[in-house]
Amino acid sequence: MTTLIFTGSLFSDLDHTLEKYGVVDNIYHPMRSELSELCAEICKQRYPNTDPLAQVPFSPNDAHLEKARRHFCSVGEEQVVAWKDNNTCLMLDFWQAAASDAKFVLLYTSPEHELANCIEKNEYDVSPIEDVIEAWAIRTRAMLNFFMNNREYSVLVNINWVGTTNGQLTDVLNKHFDLDLDNATTTAANSPDRSALLQYLATTLLLENESVSELYDEVRSAATVVSGFDQTIPDIEERSTSLVSAFLDEVSAFKQLTELQQESRDELSLKQLQLDQLAEALEHYFQKSHEQVQHVSAMVTYLGNDPLLNIARQARPR
Repeated sequence: MTTLIFTGSLFSDLDHTLEKYGVVDNIYHPMRSELSELCAEICKQRYPNTDPLAQVPFSPNDAHLEKARRHFCSVGEEQVVAWKDNNTCLMLDFWQAAASDAKFVLLYTSPEHELANCIEKNEYDVSPIEDVIEAWAIRTRAMLNFFMNNREYSVLVNINWVGTTNGQLTDVLNKHFDLDLDNATTTAANSPDRSALLQYLATTLLLENESVSELYDEVRSAATVVSGFDQTIPDIEERSTSLVSAFLDEVSAFKQLTELQQESRDELSLKQLQLDQLAEALEHYFQKSHEQVQHVSAMVTYLGNDPLLNIARQARPR
C-alpha cells in the first residue's frame, strides 16, 4: 500500500484546489477524516490557546504515534490512499514515522498569493500581515527542509500549477513514486477570481521583506516541477504598471455598476408609476361600486314602501 499525504501552507487553498482537480478524490479513503481529527487533536494539545498563525513545527509524543499507526493499519487492501491537511507540514517527520510507506506531496505557494488569500478571507484586515508572512515562511521552510532530506519520498510543486493543469500532477506522482494512478481527463480548477488591486496590495506589503523573497527563490529552485507560476516578485516598475491597469479596470467596473444602478432606479420609478396608476384605477372602481351599491339599496327601500306594489303583492295568487 502507498499512502499519499498532501500538505501546504496555512492559506494555500489546499482543499479547493485538490477537490476541483478531481483525480485525488478518486483515491481518498474514509480514514482521512480520522487522520484529520487526530492531526487537529495533536495541534490543539500542543497549542491549546495559540492562534494557528503562531504555530511552529514540533514532534508529537509516542502515544499519538501509536494511534496514527493504528489508523494506517486499518486501511485494508487498498493499493493507494490519499489524505490532505494543512497542519501536516508542522510534523512531517511524525507522519513519516507513522506510515513507513507514506509519500509526501508538498504544495507550496508564493508569499503574495498566500497573503492575498488571507486578506481576501479577512475582508481586507491587514493587521496580521507580519504574522501571516511569518507563518508562511515557517511552514514553507519546514516543507523545503523535509523535501531536501527526503527527495525519494516526496515531491515539491506549486499549488497554483496543480490547480491549472489537467492530469499533470498524476503524471508526476506516477513517475516519481512508481505508481499507476488513473490519469482520466478532468476539468482543471480555475484560480479563484481576485481583484488585481488585492494582488497588488499583497505584493506591495512584501517589498522590504528580503528574507521572504530569498526563501521563495530557494523553494522554486528546489521544486520538482518548474512552472510559469514560479516567477519572482515583480519589481517596482512592473508593480506600478500593474497598478495603473488594475486601477483602470476598477474604474471601468465602477462605471458599469453605476450605470446598472441608474437603470435599476429608472426601472423602479417606472414600476412605481405603474403601481400608482393601478392604485388610482382600483380606487375609482371602488368608488363606482360603492355608489352603485348605495343606489341599489335606495331602490330596494323605495320599492319596499311603494303602496301599489304592496297591493300587487297581496293580490298575487297564493
